[in-house]
Amino acid sequence: MTMPLFADHGRESTGKAYVAFAWLIGAVLILLALQVVLKDYIVDDTFIHLTFARNLAEGHGFSFNPDIPTYGVTAPLWTLLLAFLAKFFMIGPALAKALSIICGVSTVLAFRLLAGTIGLTDRSANAATMVWGVNVWLTRWTASGMEAALAVLLLILAFDAQVKSRGIAGIWLGLALLCRPESAVIAVIFALDRWRTGSIRQAFGLLGVIVLVNLPWQVYAFYTFGSVSPNTALVKGGLGLPAFNDFLLGLKRTALIIGGSHSLELLVILIGLSLVVLHRIMLSDFEIRVGALLITWAIFPAVIYLAQGVFVTSRYLLIGMPALTLLMFMILDGLEFRRKIHWWKYGRYILVVVILFQQLLLTFKVTLPHVEAFKPTIAALTRLADELRLETPPGSVVAVGDVGVVGFYSHRYVVDLEGLVTDEMIPYRAGVSLDELILSGRYLDIRPVDYLIDKSMIPDRLVDGSSGGYRLLDVEPIPGGLVDTAEEQWYYTLYKINAESNY
Repeated sequence: MTMPLFADHGRESTGKAYVAFAWLIGAVLILLALQVVLKDYIVDDTFIHLTFARNLAEGHGFSFNPDIPTYGVTAPLWTLLLAFLAKFFMIGPALAKALSIICGVSTVLAFRLLAGTIGLTDRSANAATMVWGVNVWLTRWTASGMEAALAVLLLILAFDAQVKSRGIAGIWLGLALLCRPESAVIAVIFALDRWRTGSIRQAFGLLGVIVLVNLPWQVYAFYTFGSVSPNTALVKGGLGLPAFNDFLLGLKRTALIIGGSHSLELLVILIGLSLVVLHRIMLSDFEIRVGALLITWAIFPAVIYLAQGVFVTSRYLLIGMPALTLLMFMILDGLEFRRKIHWWKYGRYILVVVILFQQLLLTFKVTLPHVEAFKPTIAALTRLADELRLETPPGSVVAVGDVGVVGFYSHRYVVDLEGLVTDEMIPYRAGVSLDELILSGRYLDIRPVDYLIDKSMIPDRLVDGSSGGYRLLDVEPIPGGLVDTAEEQWYYTLYKINAESNY
């Protein structure tokens, strides 16, 4: 394998190894310290995975409501890992957060490995690892108990193996597909890369490994759920171009998320590439190959979600963000080697300090306020779930849009009004908003429902126009849940449907 011109050569000295280890430990410690700051952060979707995992561990199959199979998660690997751990530890939010933190820390270690593999100098590899360890979105989603950190870890390992032209790249990428299905785009890119650098036989061999890793789950999904596509893909995604307004909203959110957190990296990358063009710098085959892989990695999440018109979140975009940091340092190392910039020897440390300040500022000014704004939502759902568990008959059916906490704690049959977790609602959600579904009462066509948890800005809106069909039982006030909506007043309202008496 041809190494880039600017790579360090020779055996790393003991002193350099100690320095690299110190930087690595520093990055890990910062990430762990920020997990303490965000210790109260958890999202409703985390409880969806926990409910599936508990039912699977207790012998009720891959189900949200026990013994009723449904393809209600997009990251089955995360659910399976939680179910396995539930055999040894108490299943709950602490388990999900602990596993996520382990994966988050592992991404830092794998990132350092990949930084060396693509030929960054020792100084740049150390500095880049520190930048990654404090990344605002890595910090946030590692604290959430979701699969995001695992997905990033698997992609970093896959790219490291791909650059080294190792077959294990197919295994890592195959597992990544079981966390983020959109990683299938990378499978095509990897195959084309193997074809270009090796042979078509190697390309198909890589695709074969990816298929073999995924095949057991796909076979299970087809025979168990009757589909190889998760419910979320059926509800959120779809074929064809998205609505123009959805595309514009997605584009705006993508620009805010990536531009707000990686504006400096993007600026440096653009300036660096401009210098390459202006000075007509000849790049090595290795640099071209790695650069193309990194650019593809960085942009594919945004392209996929914008093309589908999906509501873009930082969790979706996080999987492409390691590439931005690596690409920036790679470009600057190359320019320094060719003597086109002379400040990079010490300038990289100034850049690191600026980025660290930026990421920490975002964590404390954006993520932490969001955590505080969202805590009342989880607390309110938990209280309602406990009320259902303690004061309603076993076997009762409750309809709700935010199903995670309610499903995990209530131990009642849950009808998912969003149609994302359980599939019975999917035909009723096509082209219909959640409010329209509730106000029209069409959700009652599926099965008899005993209770409804409605989220709205009017706590008794169904009582006023229901002709006695709904009786209000409890109201939980909550803030908007997001930083920019925290001043809004919302309510979770628990209704008894067609009730003649109290509990």
